[in-house]
Amino acid sequence: MKYTITLDKLATFFNSNLAEHDQIGYKLNGDYDDNCYFVQSLDVQNIHFEAIPTEIKKLLSTDGMDSSNCYIYDGYLEFDDVIKLPYFNRVTPNQEYAATFRITIKEKNGEKLDTKRLHTVFDMLNKE
Repeated sequence: MKYTITLDKLATFFNSNLAEHDQIGYKLNGDYDDNCYFVQSLDVQNIHFEAIPTEIKKLLSTDGMDSSNCYIYDGYLEFDDVIKLPYFNRVTPNQEYAATFRITIKEKNGEKLDTKRLHTVFDMLNKE
């Protein structure tokens, strides 16, 4: 069976030089606030189950997202990191963002992976 991987990018402006990070709105472990922006969605289709971790790492590496900060939340794989990208203000190439990349994995019939197989992908991803 082949699968579709969807990557949703969420980000907020971030300044790591501030002592109090709670002054800035950002997403953390499933909690969102009004300053969290949807950036982009990407799909990779017709992926064999064994190749899913490799494809996920390819998607993450495009923007320099660290694949080690991964967790499962509400049926998704999510990755959090602070990265520098020119997403919103293309004039400032090194703007910091607190970003979350949310991965959805679906079967050919459109159903999301069940919890057991999602944990299998999570384990495979952490072994690579």
